[in-house]
Amino acid sequence: MSFALKIILLIITMALIAGGGYFFLVAEKGGTSLQQKESIMVKVAKGTIVEELTFTGIVKPAQEVGLSFERTGIIRNLPIKVGGEVRVGNLISSLDNTDIIAQIARAEADIAFEEAQLQELKRGPRPEELSIAKVKVENAQSTRDESLNNVLSAMLDAHTKADDAIRNKLDQIIDSPRSSNPQIKSELIVTDSSLKQKVGASRVIAEGKLAEWNQLITTLTTNDTLSLKNGAAEAKQFLLVFRSILKDAALLLDGTTPSISVSQTTIDGYRAAVSAGRANVEAAYGNIVAAEEKWQNADAAIALAKEEQRLVEVGASAEEIAAQEARVKKAQAALKGARVDLNKTFLVSPIAGVLTKLNVKIGETVTVGQIAANIISDKNFEVKVDIPEANIAKVAIGNEAVLTLDAYGPRVKFSGKLVRVNPAEKIIESVATYESTIEFKEQDPRIKSGMTANIAFNIRKDGILVIPQNAITRKQGAPYVVVSENGAKQERRIRTGSIGINGFIEVVDGLKEGETILQPSG
Repeated sequence: MSFALKIILLIITMALIAGGGYFFLVAEKGGTSLQQKESIMVKVAKGTIVEELTFTGIVKPAQEVGLSFERTGIIRNLPIKVGGEVRVGNLISSLDNTDIIAQIARAEADIAFEEAQLQELKRGPRPEELSIAKVKVENAQSTRDESLNNVLSAMLDAHTKADDAIRNKLDQIIDSPRSSNPQIKSELIVTDSSLKQKVGASRVIAEGKLAEWNQLITTLTTNDTLSLKNGAAEAKQFLLVFRSILKDAALLLDGTTPSISVSQTTIDGYRAAVSAGRANVEAAYGNIVAAEEKWQNADAAIALAKEEQRLVEVGASAEEIAAQEARVKKAQAALKGARVDLNKTFLVSPIAGVLTKLNVKIGETVTVGQIAANIISDKNFEVKVDIPEANIAKVAIGNEAVLTLDAYGPRVKFSGKLVRVNPAEKIIESVATYESTIEFKEQDPRIKSGMTANIAFNIRKDGILVIPQNAITRKQGAPYVVVSENGAKQERRIRTGSIGINGFIEVVDGLKEGETILQPSG
């Protein structure tokens, strides 16, 4: 390698290091002399980029507030006039608050009540409370005894109704009903012979169930609750059998036609009898179910009454006392909330400055969020700037900025810092922008509200892949580089990021650290 080429490579390497890009440069093997070389090879590495972002903004008072009430109400007081000087905490306006004052009084009364309840729990049960708890248990037991009698009565009544439905009403259409071979009356003309045979055979089953049920009832007593419970369950099963038989009988009669031997009036009488039997069986079933539910409720009532008696006897538990203490705290919280609401009826100044506008009058109703007054500070200033969507991700809270004001020219510089970025976008000329606030590091009497400010951010990014900008070519607007690998050259599309002021550009995608690209030598 010639001495001149070494000097050129040394200068290029030093320039890359000074710009923040750490590259290893190797001369491309394109000829035998420096004049024959058209490009140099650049190894992709991580480095640093400093990107300058510039914007224009307007100087605003740093403390400019529009005051609004946090609740709806009627204006009752406006003690300061427009143009008047205000201090922090000065009352600007107030709402009618008589209803909230009443709430505070109620909340204080609730606290007194809950605290009294807490003291009573801690004191323990009184003799009259013990007596009341005992009476409740006795009443619950009496109700349960009554429910047991109701279950037994319901079963007895159900047996009577079932017996009547089968032996008095169904048997009107059956010959020899209690024999081993009962038959539907021969004079009845029935269209469904199989149903006719089924009803006749079911009469034998019904007779057996009635006899079985009759024997069961004789063994039942309210003293044996288990037998009574099982008896009620069996009674419902008996009734389901009878309901099915009577349903078939009703279907049979629906298909029966009058004849010389049997008139329509007679058939209608049979139908009415079977229908009445079915209704009685259904009612009996419902009565047993209702009686069982009352029994279950009575058992639950006894358990509850006994538990209440136990709790009265042992006094309040630690958990109950804790629960009552929580109620006291809840009442106290309600009082605190009412006082907070009371404070919301007062509009006070959070800053010292001048009252510039009053948007309400005494007697007027204001709503939540409605600006009632405006106050500005006449000392501190900041810059409001709309940063476009394309750049908003590049800046961050705390970034330092250099500012100049048109009134004083570019040589007079001020220091600032980005302190706020509004998360809500603002559309300006079809572009989404985000209002941001830059705070002057030092207040200067030359700064005035409304001045035009020019802002410059130098955004530093370390540890990123960077390449020289002149190594990139564009095709149809897309960036490409030439990658050299094992002597072969290939164009590759990449995706770029920030552009540095030092001639380098960030590579977001398309290249890896250590790869080699070609850069024009000129």
